[in-house]
Amino acid sequence: MIIIYLVFDILYIGLDLVLGESLNFHRIITPSFALWYILSLIYWRTILQLLPDTLLQKKWIVLVGSLLLALLAGFVPVGTQMSFQRAFVFFPFFMLGYYAKGSSIVDWIKGRNMVVMLALFLVLCVVCYIWLPVFYANASYSRGFVDLIMRLLQIVVAIIMCAALLSIIPEKLGRITEIGKWTLLIYLLHPPIVKLAKMGCSRLGIPMAPNIPVAVVITVVTILLIYGVRKFKLFKYIS
Repeated sequence: MIIIYLVFDILYIGLDLVLGESLNFHRIITPSFALWYILSLIYWRTILQLLPDTLLQKKWIVLVGSLLLALLAGFVPVGTQMSFQRAFVFFPFFMLGYYAKGSSIVDWIKGRNMVVMLALFLVLCVVCYIWLPVFYANASYSRGFVDLIMRLLQIVVAIIMCAALLSIIPEKLGRITEIGKWTLLIYLLHPPIVKLAKMGCSRLGIPMAPNIPVAVVITVVTILLIYGVRKFKLFKYIS
C-alpha cells in the first residue's frame, strides 16, 4: 500500500504540474485527490498490527474507542493534511469491517427482507440529500459541538445505510462480478480522468457539476480504460 501510495501520488503531482497547478509544502503533505483512502488504509492496517490481541478481543471497547476518536478528531485544527480527519473519522468503519468478517452479524443482516432494506436505503438517501451535508469528513469542526453531533448523526446513518446495502447485494455470481477484484485499480485510475474532464469542460464552457451527461461519460470512459489495461502485468499487483 505504501508503494502504491507513493507511485500514484508522484504521478498525480506530475499531472497537476502539467495542468498548470502549483506545488507547495501543503500540497506535498496532502494526499492527491482520492489517495486519502490509500493513506488511511496504511494507518488503519498499521494500527491493527500494533494493537495487542487482548485488546482486539474486546470488540466493544475498540469500536467505542474508534468512535470517540472519530468524534474528537474534529477538534484538532488539521484537515486534509496527511489525511488526518478522514483517517480518524472513517476508522470505526474499518474496525466494523474487521469484526464483521466471519461474524454472525453479517448473516443476520443478509437475512433481512430485501424489499424493506432497499426501501430503507432509498429513504435514507433522500433524507441525506435533503437534510444532511455531504459526508466528506475532510475538515475540522467550525461550529464545535454542533458539528460533533452532526458527525455522530452522519456516522450512525452511514452504518445503517451500509447494512441496508449489504443486505440487498446478491450472493450469486454474475457476469460483471469479476469487476469487483479491480475496484482498487478503478479507484486509482479515475482521478486523472476526472481532472482531464474538468479541464475539458472548463475550456468548452460546460458546467462540470451537477451535470449527469458528463458524469455518465466519465463513468463509461473509466470502465473502458480499466478493461483495456487490466491485463497489463504492470497492474496485476493492484487488485
